[in-house]
Amino acid sequence: MRLLMLLALLAAGAWFGPQFAEGADAPCPALEQRVAALVKAEGGRLPAGLAADPRIAGLFAAMQGVANASSGVLAKSYILDRFPQLPPDPACVAAWWKLRFDPDLGPYMRGLLPR
Repeated sequence: MRLLMLLALLAAGAWFGPQFAEGADAPCPALEQRVAALVKAEGGRLPAGLAADPRIAGLFAAMQGVANASSGVLAKSYILDRFPQLPPDPACVAAWWKLRFDPDLGPYMRGLLPR
């Protein structure tokens, strides 16, 4: 019985952790917030010449605005396109945890994730 309760607590923590960490209402908006935060962090690592480019700054601002306004629609669309067999919310939780431990956005940006 204790093992079952421990597993239930771990599952609840894994499910609600992304929402709590990102201040979101559901897993897919939490994933979008995580991606927006990673994009913003990548923008800080750009060379000075590129960081001063207004097009790059506009791109980062647009990404942050889309993540704040879409309320998970983009993340759900991405998940449904790439993994049509999975329900969107558990897949968003899995993607959030993957980005939490491996914050490389390269495969997401190139579209190289396996289907």
